Amino acid sequence: MNSTPNRSFRAAIPWLVLALAALPAGCGKESTVTPVPDCAGIHLLVLASDRNVAAGLFDVYLYDLDAGGFRVIALNSTSADVNPAITRDGGAIAVQTHRAITGQDVRVYDRCTASFLDRPELATAFDESDPTFSGNANLLAFVRDTLGHGRLRVLDGLNRRFVPLPLLDAQAAGNSFDDHGPTLDQTGRLIAFTTNRGGNDDVWIYDRTGDSVLTLPELATAAAELEPSITPDGRYLAFASDRAGGDGGFDVYLYDLQTRAMVATAGLNSPADDRHPAVNTDAGLIVFESNRTGTGAQGGIDVWNYNRSGGVVAQGIQQSSAASDVDPALAWP
Repeated sequence: MNSTPNRSFRAAIPWLVLALAALPAGCGKESTVTPVPDCAGIHLLVLASDRNVAAGLFDVYLYDLDAGGFRVIALNSTSADVNPAITRDGGAIAVQTHRAITGQDVRVYDRCTASFLDRPELATAFDESDPTFSGNANLLAFVRDTLGHGRLRVLDGLNRRFVPLPLLDAQAAGNSFDDHGPTLDQTGRLIAFTTNRGGNDDVWIYDRTGDSVLTLPELATAAAELEPSITPDGRYLAFASDRAGGDGGFDVYLYDLQTRAMVATAGLNSPADDRHPAVNTDAGLIVFESNRTGTGAQGGIDVWNYNRSGGVVAQGIQQSSAASDVDPALAWP
């Protein structure tokens, strides 16, 4: 199989082509990694980690699941860089960062040119966070903290405009709830996100085509449901919840939106907190963060890989560390 991912997203998204000079960074906040274009890799894992730096000053790392090692990316800064997202073909990474006087912003890094593009829409006087791409990479969803409350925004990179979310915006007017952690299907028609519109954190699904919201009992219990991840075809949705009956504090769950039923995930969860799942195209692989202890645990918070067909939880070589390794996201064509 060709190790170079499909570059079609670059033609579809002009704001990824018109890149600016990259900021030097790398394996540690004070390092200077020369920006080197690198489009290679098929099955990739992006995560945030404070290994090699002071606790809480996270860097973004790119792990090649096939090669079993890290790829160099020159996108980190002296500030905390967190909540990374990556396009399905692995060509672009979006990151939440605090490197400007505007507060938290979202920046997009093009691996093929080893450079950034700063868009004004992603770096306003408000805080921008929680970036995520649609499967086709035409859309970038994120959260903007508007007057103290998080609101979903979707940027169309092809047409350089914001996508209307009429129902969500109408409900938000004058209300004090918060939306966060969006995830998009292939075209961005479906947007799953965490919201406390119902009083506590639930996962809602917004259908842009019908301007409607789908609320499902399994995704909106009296406990907290959060950190959703949807497959490109919109069938499977992974999320974390601290509902009763689980194995630990927070557990990772998988829901089939087609059959409207929970999917068995034997061997996935632990007595600790298992959170922030990310799924591949058919949810056969779920990566997640956990503070579990025992065999294979590196200490702190680790990123683990769960193979659903075998019911096995494992890690790649050096994928995790004794520090905090969090916020995993997958590139999976």
